[in-house]
Amino acid sequence: MLPAHELGLSDGQLYRAGELAPPGEYERVDRPGKTIILTHPDYLPASLDGTVALYMPVVRAAELINQQS
Repeated sequence: MLPAHELGLSDGQLYRAGELAPPGEYERVDRPGKTIILTHPDYLPASLDGTVALYMPVVRAAELINQQS
């Protein structure tokens, strides 16, 4: 896991392909719109194009509201 600010992204954590990630929705940093949904702890998929895929957890507005309550 990498701190997102190291790549000039907003606060948060990044996961590399092949890393074990908790359940949730993840979006590829280098390919916006490519999302992966994990229903249980699992490994994030590789890019298969020779690059290292990086994923950022997606936080929905409803989740933010619930966290603030």
